[in-house]
Amino acid sequence: MGGQGSKSEQTSSAVSNELDEPWRTFDWRQKELLKTSLENFRLSNPDVKHIRILVAGQIGAGKSSFINSVSSAFQGEIVCEALSDTSQSAASHSFTQRLKICRIRSGDADLPFEICDVIGLDPDKLSGCQTDEIVKTIYGHVREGYKFSENPNPNKDEHYQKKPSLSDQAFCLVYVIAADTIGLIRNSDNKILHDKLKAIRQEISDNGIPQVIVMTKVDEACPLVKNNLKKVFLSKKIKKKMEMCSGYVGVPMSSIFPVKNYHDETDTNDDVDVLILKAFDQIVRFANGRLRGEPGEPWRKFDWGEKELLKTRLEKFSLSNPEVQHIRILVAGQIGAGKSSFINSVSSAFQGEIVCEALSDTSQSAASHSFTQRLNVYRIRSSDADLPFEICDVMGLEPEKLSGCQTDDIVKTIYGQVREGYKFSENPISNKDEHYNENPSLSDQAFCLVYIIAADTVPDNLLIEKLKVIRQRISDNDIPQVIVMTKVDEACPLVKNNLKKVFLSKKIKEKMELCSGYVGVPMSSIFPVKNYHDETDTNDDVDVLILKAFDRIVRFANGRLRRGAYNL
Repeated sequence: MGGQGSKSEQTSSAVSNELDEPWRTFDWRQKELLKTSLENFRLSNPDVKHIRILVAGQIGAGKSSFINSVSSAFQGEIVCEALSDTSQSAASHSFTQRLKICRIRSGDADLPFEICDVIGLDPDKLSGCQTDEIVKTIYGHVREGYKFSENPNPNKDEHYQKKPSLSDQAFCLVYVIAADTIGLIRNSDNKILHDKLKAIRQEISDNGIPQVIVMTKVDEACPLVKNNLKKVFLSKKIKKKMEMCSGYVGVPMSSIFPVKNYHDETDTNDDVDVLILKAFDQIVRFANGRLRGEPGEPWRKFDWGEKELLKTRLEKFSLSNPEVQHIRILVAGQIGAGKSSFINSVSSAFQGEIVCEALSDTSQSAASHSFTQRLNVYRIRSSDADLPFEICDVMGLEPEKLSGCQTDDIVKTIYGQVREGYKFSENPISNKDEHYNENPSLSDQAFCLVYIIAADTVPDNLLIEKLKVIRQRISDNDIPQVIVMTKVDEACPLVKNNLKKVFLSKKIKEKMELCSGYVGVPMSSIFPVKNYHDETDTNDDVDVLILKAFDRIVRFANGRLRRGAYNL
């Protein structure tokens, strides 16, 4: 009886873990198409015969097994070229001790891909592969056969290469992380491993080297997937593991690929193969793009010449409810991200001169405490005319639980229950406060919530939790939620030199994807901008980004206004 009850519980758990719709579109029949495409792949640089990819990751995650699985998918039989250890000791010590270059083959033909296999990253600071060795291997300074040690000094080793060629360099870094241990990696005991991954990422990011996560052992992490690999994109648990991975390493969800390596199988399997080949296809394409060294196509279409069109359209905007004279929008976000500066930038874009209506603080203390202390409502004007838009500015959200603006105050402000002039404090507003509005009208309510997040910082976990609480509490009323990502120029040198390259920047796209994963707002509702800061005159490129973001915000808000008041 006990056994039957246990089995029933497992079945119930598997069902509850299954989503109604897959969280990623995937064609399970594309194996042969992917294989043929890769077999006929042409590198973007004719001087390079083989493009290199480096795999790194935690000990025991399956780096070497992933390389073998790639080879197996091409060869149609189980291949064991990169030696791996499946014993219990594999979880504590890396089997790979020297740098090995594995060339991928299909049948008897060499394909133009090479994978570098390095010693596993160890949580112990002086064990496993050191970050300097991985970085130098990526840049081609370390030749095959180099033996990794606790005291690395590749520069003086016989395997050191001072002037590497393009063929010696790796053009994509793949982190291999096991899905069944992702939760453990975040423990304080593994902070050193986290620091190693972060150090590698920071070292190579400036050179635009693509970084990908291959998440292995999905079958061991989720019973639903263990029973049926095709349910990997229906699994809540696997999606959550990938989101944890994204937040932990800093790689966007779109660059994380769940796979099952071959382990104890004697024959290949189409479902295993297609996941492996899809991941490898994307890796190869990322690497080839970096080899080309060109920015490529913009990841979002944008008309830099539409400033006047946007401005005129907003100046003539008609609200969907004739009883409402001004539609309210609320801006919230981390301290120092530029909430007040965004409001000023919107006004500046309309007025054609730098405006400073919403006071902001640019001193060093602005990064730790909010300058805005009271609820302020700003009416947007164009030249001498009022426009039908009002922006509510609230106190900045602080990471500390009892500091900064409280989530309850923001929710009540959205619902129109807080009047202008209310002073924010550690205790949220009560119905006894003189600024409490018990019966808000449509004009008192905000119909879009805008999160202001700076591109050059990563939100603190407590801050993310505050944002999630706000999001959950207002989602039932279908309140549109948007992210305005500020300081794009400070986050990316490419954009700092030329703002028009914001939609060509991999770094900004990556920051937006991370933002989307953290807060839960889709990419289509995230708008990168540069606020006016120390300028004395307006600029068309700055204006058009600001106006485009504001145009979308207004349209989202107006759509919600059309549906009427909130259910309080």
